[in-house]
Amino acid sequence: MISLATQLSIIVPMMLLFQTFILEFGAMEFLGEFIGVIVRPLFKTSEICATSILSAWVGPGNAAIMGTKELFEQGYFTMK
Repeated sequence: MISLATQLSIIVPMMLLFQTFILEFGAMEFLGEFIGVIVRPLFKTSEICATSILSAWVGPGNAAIMGTKELFEQGYFTMK
């Protein structure tokens, strides 16, 4: 069995690299397009909302709240 410290030293750098691809290279938008196919008819929302939902599931909650607030202020979301 591998110790906890060894497991974390392997997993954390891999997740940081994966997070870089998600946030910086457009993987989040790419996955949002696929999730949008499910989200649009289910919740009657746009693909950008699907990207926001995906970021809430994948990333930290505070970042998702701040991102959703920014999208709301830019006019992508409404109170409806």
